[in-house]
Amino acid sequence: NGVPVLTPIIGGKTPFAAVNDAVAASGRIIDPAVGTLSVQTFTNGIDTRTVGVELAARYPVELDFGRLDLTLGANYNDTKVIATRLGTLFNAQAEAIIETSSPKFKAIASALFTSGPFSVNTRATYYSSSTLLFSPAVTVPSAPIAGNFYPGVVKAAIIVDLDVGFEITKWATLSVGANNLFNKIPELPGIIPVAVNSGTSPYINGAMLTPINAPFNFGPYGTNGGYYYAKVSLKF
Repeated sequence: NGVPVLTPIIGGKTPFAAVNDAVAASGRIIDPAVGTLSVQTFTNGIDTRTVGVELAARYPVELDFGRLDLTLGANYNDTKVIATRLGTLFNAQAEAIIETSSPKFKAIASALFTSGPFSVNTRATYYSSSTLLFSPAVTVPSAPIAGNFYPGVVKAAIIVDLDVGFEITKWATLSVGANNLFNKIPELPGIIPVAVNSGTSPYINGAMLTPINAPFNFGPYGTNGGYYYAKVSLKF
């Protein structure tokens, strides 16, 4: 049985930020009659407000056969556009980029176990959902959001990383592990409910995806899925 030792490293803060005349990108102005032609502007024309809270804690445990170091970190941030002076140049798509394209909540829990030359480090990161608005390549009368927009949602997910190491000598360590252990990738864009001509994208994001059924390329983690490795680290 180990003897737990609580280190008083528990902290939190509540940030607040207000930004006037922030530089913002307008939504893309697309004319379906001209294919993929679009225009986007950048200007100091909006005011935003961000509120949030952060928490960090650490709990090391001394065991008879090693040491276990537990950590937890979490943060919640909510950004809102509270004023705009750009009129129709700043549309719902541009607003979503600022307000919902990044997860509002993120939490990281990790456990590092060490015993002599052996170590195991596991980390689980939780991301809440994120949303962008997309305009398909053609006008869809039944589009759910005014302006011919569809919501693209990357759902909440847990990404797990693992690293197992062994110190061969004082200057060399062998490690095997994985980033995104369970090969999680973002969701796929949906298909619009209207027929399109050959060479025109049928997806809600208006992209000609190669390969077919490529996932959304926004969100807190990449589209490449799991990364698995073996490596030797040297100390000099």
